[in-house]
Amino acid sequence: MLWPARPLQATLLSIFLVACAASQADLRQVATQESARMEPPSRRLSTFARFEMRPMTRGVQVTTDEKKNSESIKLENKLRARIQPLLDSWNATKDESGPILVIQPELVSLFIPSGSARFWAGAWMGNSEIDMSLKLIEKQSEQLVAYPRVKKDANAMAGAWSVGQSDQNLHDYVVEIAYEYLARNY
Repeated sequence: MLWPARPLQATLLSIFLVACAASQADLRQVATQESARMEPPSRRLSTFARFEMRPMTRGVQVTTDEKKNSESIKLENKLRARIQPLLDSWNATKDESGPILVIQPELVSLFIPSGSARFWAGAWMGNSEIDMSLKLIEKQSEQLVAYPRVKKDANAMAGAWSVGQSDQNLHDYVVEIAYEYLARNY
């Protein structure tokens, strides 16, 4: 008589895990709120003629830990996939002569427990966190235009209940906040 409960449990677990995924509406809402709180650049980004994105720099805490470095590569790939098309569209509509804006992502720290660590240790693994800055520099003069900091964390208990899904959602939130900051200040 217990066998019918197993498919029901599996179905309920699947529904719960899908519910823990970040929806596009949630991402946009959080990104809009967070980017609005950040200090705007010293000048509108639309005043630049060209836009470049450099590879992400990583703090020592990240580069010396293999798991953190692996997570940082995932973050950088998502960031580039989201922001590069925006920069390409801006570059396509601009005259090539004029000031160039360089966007330099800097990953200060990162802690994202693996799904198996969340499964076995749950909330005892602590909150997950990503702390990243975007350094916006005028290339010719090397003048700092903006230095917004994107710092986001996910609750340890949410990570435990979602078996790490809320931890993995952090990448999406940080990337969307960075994107929204650039788009808002264009």
